[in-house]
Amino acid sequence: MSESKAEGVPEYASFSESASDVLANGVEYDRATIDFNYLSCNKKLKLRSGCAVATDSTVASHCIECSHPAVEIVGGKSFSYCHGYNSDENAMSRKFSFETNEFRGMALKAELTTHEFFKIDRFRMAGSAHNNNFHGTAAVDVEVDRQCTGLSGSSAYRLGPCLVGGQFSYDLPSRTFPDRQMGLSYSEEDFTTSASLHRGTDFQGCRMAFNQRVSESLQCAAQMMWTVGSSATTLTLGSQYSIDDHSSVKLKVNNQSNLGVSYKRRMQPGVTLAVGALFGVQSLGRPTIQRFGVGISFEAEGTPPFLSPLLKGLL
Repeated sequence: MSESKAEGVPEYASFSESASDVLANGVEYDRATIDFNYLSCNKKLKLRSGCAVATDSTVASHCIECSHPAVEIVGGKSFSYCHGYNSDENAMSRKFSFETNEFRGMALKAELTTHEFFKIDRFRMAGSAHNNNFHGTAAVDVEVDRQCTGLSGSSAYRLGPCLVGGQFSYDLPSRTFPDRQMGLSYSEEDFTTSASLHRGTDFQGCRMAFNQRVSESLQCAAQMMWTVGSSATTLTLGSQYSIDDHSSVKLKVNNQSNLGVSYKRRMQPGVTLAVGALFGVQSLGRPTIQRFGVGISFEAEGTPPFLSPLLKGLL
């Protein structure tokens, strides 16, 4: 948050981002995942592939994505393309994006999503404007039948050291608001706290988050969620400690007797391993492993030596 203050007002969705990063699991539970990321030497081609296997079965899912990063066409206007396949949906998708930053002081972005050639399945138009005291966004979603199915928007304002904002989504066919939020955030150099009210299909209630950077290597965070219509309150405390430049560990505990631990280490340049587990600590003497996950990711940039003769002149 402190970096965003110098650049202007951040968008509403990032109000509690610092606390969420600390309290994140660090690994997908009940899954073993492998991710590959590749960026060509001229940065004109990006490949991403992933595979996940459920630990309680032999069912595997995979996806592959090929994208061309945004290429500037002319003065402030850029175009990008993404082609992917997802085994869960058993379908291929293509996304075309066009973005401009020179439209009456606003940034506009248009996206087309297709699953078959020459057949548009989804169209999205989004716009945003921001300065030192305001950040606003608005978006319109159109489905294949060319009927406008959804509207969404968000806004954020700076009031001294505080940020206040909200977001909404509106479903036109049912004429309902699936999600409405409003929140307040206060931040200093090493400290951020936020509170928000939610009314949606997934969660209705109040959420409060807190993040404190204790030192260069240690961060602490807390989050409380209260659900409307019940006395259920979830309190989560967590911390993230950087052991060195290559490894870190996360620890979090909540009032439902769950203890989560994860460890991440960069084994060598481009190879990162992450391991995590969720323990039930109803009995301090006999903690039990409830969920477990492991993941490994590979990252590379430039052309591998053994592919140089084949890809020469193509990238």
